[in-house]
Amino acid sequence: LARSYSVRAHPSAEILDDLHWDPTAAGRIHICRSQASPEAGKGAFASTSLAIDEVICHYFGDPTIRLSPREANSPSYASDYVLVIDHLAIDAQDRKTFRILCGAGYINEAFDENLANCIFKRRGNRLVVIATRDIQPGEELLVLYGEQYWRTSRWSLNLLRKAALHYSTATSKQLWSDLIHHAEVQERHKTNPRLADDCLSNVRRTDSLIPILPLKHSWVMNPSSLPSSF
Repeated sequence: LARSYSVRAHPSAEILDDLHWDPTAAGRIHICRSQASPEAGKGAFASTSLAIDEVICHYFGDPTIRLSPREANSPSYASDYVLVIDHLAIDAQDRKTFRILCGAGYINEAFDENLANCIFKRRGNRLVVIATRDIQPGEELLVLYGEQYWRTSRWSLNLLRKAALHYSTATSKQLWSDLIHHAEVQERHKTNPRLADDCLSNVRRTDSLIPILPLKHSWVMNPSSLPSSF
């Protein structure tokens, strides 16, 4: 069996939010600066011991919004906090204030099966966070978002390289290569516009970049992408 690792907050880490406003998460998780990566920002950490298969908290959004999977997958709908599982779609970010509406919205990407310690799952008409192993107090909650979430040009070059390292397969290797090349060109353009000529051929651009761009708008996790043990 693969060995599991954990990401823990420093003992003196400042609690940024105790989530008293989220009744599904209060007393169970809290928010600190993420230890997963510099780009992650805030992260969710266990406040107490959590057992394998335990429901940690719920993933929810504005109850007045009835978002359909088709709407969530529309190119006109842009949000980094849309979760779609088994025909149920929820956006955990307020569309006006951009405030994250649930503690589960702070759970970051693991980029490593050994670091992932929870999973999103549908239970009836709710989306919940389930522990995939025993979690100790102070551990950061990490999940695998899935390849489609990252396979878009809106992410930084560093994040795309991390995602490609974890998610690239034989069939998607060229897609990731072209996407990273495109991000490298954009980085060069920021520092020196005269050196930013994109040398991707028209054929390569047609075959690779166009299928990627429509995936930019949503956080989609399908049952087929979940580990076989669930």
